[in-house]
Amino acid sequence: MNRLLDPLRAIAGLFFDDRSLAITVLAILATTAILLGHSWFDGPEAMAFLVGGIIAALLENVLRTAHLVSFETHRAPEETATARPGGLLKAPNQGVEP
Repeated sequence: MNRLLDPLRAIAGLFFDDRSLAITVLAILATTAILLGHSWFDGPEAMAFLVGGIIAALLENVLRTAHLVSFETHRAPEETATARPGGLLKAPNQGVEP
């Protein structure tokens, strides 16, 4: 059964791994659905809102991710956590030896 579910989880992870992006996209879709009830928000306006909103959400996500990656690679070595046997993380200068 895991052989069937693992690829599905991997595909779903492409879309929902970043929860904030998924929530933002759902919010854009919900806002569009609500605004479609107004006469001034027809097809072209709805399409422009959807495309613009999704592009803005993706750009924000890419910039935030790039900033986090940049921050992680430029941190001082004493600030980074190192992996320990057993999967535990420990800052290197805490004085506890393995």
